[in-house]
Amino acid sequence: MNRSITPEELFPNGPDALVINGVKIRKGTIASSIKNAAIIDDEDASFIEKEKAWEYLKEALPKLEKAFNISQIITWNNPRVNELTFACYI
Repeated sequence: MNRSITPEELFPNGPDALVINGVKIRKGTIASSIKNAAIIDDEDASFIEKEKAWEYLKEALPKLEKAFNISQIITWNNPRVNELTFACYI
């Protein structure tokens, strides 16, 4: 896909997931990755919340990298999240 696309075009009503570059991506994967990255930087988040956020990102970022090549598109504010994303690219 080398053109702009709306969420409705990517995920029409009905399917909860689709396969992109051989990776099953569920609706909300990108949004939940952004939210979990924010939790890691949230000084009010508990240690347990941050650990859960890391575990999710460790699972999601490699899938997003394979599907969308996100390390070439997104730079995270948190250097550790950025390093994790870049590690998926290598």
